[in-house]
Amino acid sequence: MNEGLGELVSSFGRATFRSASARGVVPEAVLAEARRAAEEAGFEAFDLAHRGLFERSAHPLPALVERSLVEIASLVAGRPLVIAKHELMRLRAGGYSLRAEDQLWVGPRVDVGDPSLDLSLDLSTVATGEAEVVFTHAGAAYFTVPQRPGELGVAERGPTTGRFDRYLTHRVGSAVIVRLRALLVASR
Repeated sequence: MNEGLGELVSSFGRATFRSASARGVVPEAVLAEARRAAEEAGFEAFDLAHRGLFERSAHPLPALVERSLVEIASLVAGRPLVIAKHELMRLRAGGYSLRAEDQLWVGPRVDVGDPSLDLSLDLSTVATGEAEVVFTHAGAAYFTVPQRPGELGVAERGPTTGRFDRYLTHRVGSAVIVRLRALLVASR
């Protein structure tokens, strides 16, 4: 376990609402493979004002990426997990996603006894200082994942957990944010 992963595991375990983020946790070869997959993906525009403005793709994850993320997430959570669903998301200036979109994406099933884990991996090549991933508890923000290339954020999902992606302003010009989002559940 590298130092960054050790700190991620430790931070996650110490948090009241189990969550943490760090850079340098995902190996460069895995990031490169995930970025290649995102470049090959066919994205569809999504634009509903009350849910978000972004592009999405359910392009299959390369086996190396899936194995690595499952291994990292399982170490962080302290239990074996599998990816239940994933999505590639692309944000451009003016892009965002709201909690209403999150609720539909995650779905109604949230098992309190064995909570799912929401994972966000920034595949972008530039940092904008905007478009952070924000997790909420009962509507109040409690954890923010910075938008930085290679940043990995994880948050345990409970029945009152929400997630949104902050607005990407026009100050970023032509910068494009690409994220891999995955929902992991207990391995049965």
